[in-house]
Amino acid sequence: MLVALFRRNQPAALLLLPLLVAALWPGGTPFGTSAPVSSGSGMPLYRVCMHLLEGHPWALSITGALLVLGLAVLVNAATNGVDLFGTYHYLPALVFPGMLALLPYGLRPDPAIMGMPFVLWAMWNTWSTGSRSGGPAPYFDAGLLLGIAGMFYLPYLFVVVAVWACLSVMRPFQWREYLLPLLGALTILFLTWGSLYISGHTEWRPLLTIRADHPARPWSMHWMHRFVLMCWAVCCGAITALSFSGSYARSVMQGKNMRASFLAFSFTLALLAAFEYGLDGAVPPVLLAVPCAVLFSYPLSRAARIGWAEAGVWSLLLLAAWGRWMG
Repeated sequence: MLVALFRRNQPAALLLLPLLVAALWPGGTPFGTSAPVSSGSGMPLYRVCMHLLEGHPWALSITGALLVLGLAVLVNAATNGVDLFGTYHYLPALVFPGMLALLPYGLRPDPAIMGMPFVLWAMWNTWSTGSRSGGPAPYFDAGLLLGIAGMFYLPYLFVVVAVWACLSVMRPFQWREYLLPLLGALTILFLTWGSLYISGHTEWRPLLTIRADHPARPWSMHWMHRFVLMCWAVCCGAITALSFSGSYARSVMQGKNMRASFLAFSFTLALLAAFEYGLDGAVPPVLLAVPCAVLFSYPLSRAARIGWAEAGVWSLLLLAAWGRWMG
């Protein structure tokens, strides 16, 4: 029923997303807690948000829910807006909350999830302009957006590499187009540093803010849940790889370039996740949830027997609910 509804071009399906997020929200994870807001606990925009929300657990929880809903809609709009699937549907919006809820502390408003809307906006801007002629100004705008995202979560500045990869497969080489995204990101970084220096906040050290922001209580997962989740991930991963490769082979050159650009973006997020894990043993869940939600939508949108697609989505939601309520 869910896949059949979200696989059609009916915006009314998005009305079910608040109910879905509400069903996945509770559980053992202490969403209301956050890292202390001090001079070294986060990037400037994240610290501002935490100063506004700290001491109000309900405000923090509501903000997290709105971020999840907004990102679900934005992921769907960005991928469909550049015709990444070939048909317009709302499956990424359906899958994204479940993917996020599968991971430890996935629904908390951490720095990475707060900055992700600007990352998606920057990539959407890059994908939308990469296949048509015009000035290089949109790539500077993409750099500015990545700079803003970096003020929430500094490693997002590295996504400039994904913009370069997209340009390499979508447009002829022009050195100015490669320089502008980097200049845009650095402009935001130095304007922020200059503003803090003028205002007397000279203690900010950007590199010291690359740190995990998760509650002290460890995430507990039952061994059976871990085993079932691993089996589900292996099966769905294999099916997703076959479906995506088949879609890539059948698409025209413009569609292949767009899919290659998305793979470059996904690989960049995977590198950031690996870097974060190697640094302090924690991975911001949104770095994995965004590409996984889009890729898993391929077999769902092309399943000849919709019953199998429904089983895949319902198993995802049940595993997510299991972890949220019993983890």
